[in-house]
Amino acid sequence: AGLLDEARRRAWPIAHSQIVFDGGAEQPWLEKVPSLWDLTPTNPAVAFVDALAPLPGEHVVRKTVP
Repeated sequence: AGLLDEARRRAWPIAHSQIVFDGGAEQPWLEKVPSLWDLTPTNPAVAFVDALAPLPGEHVVRKTVP
């Protein structure tokens, strides 16, 4: 959190990443690793930790493939 605060203070570019699967598509890696089915947009487990959550205007990359 301290590093993120410092990056914001210095106006450095910030990008956050999040792993989310829709669970509906035929995706072979979901068959190989069944626990990935739980990483849906509505699962609280994929939410950002409050102290590290993106601020408005910060870039968020939603990773949907391994």
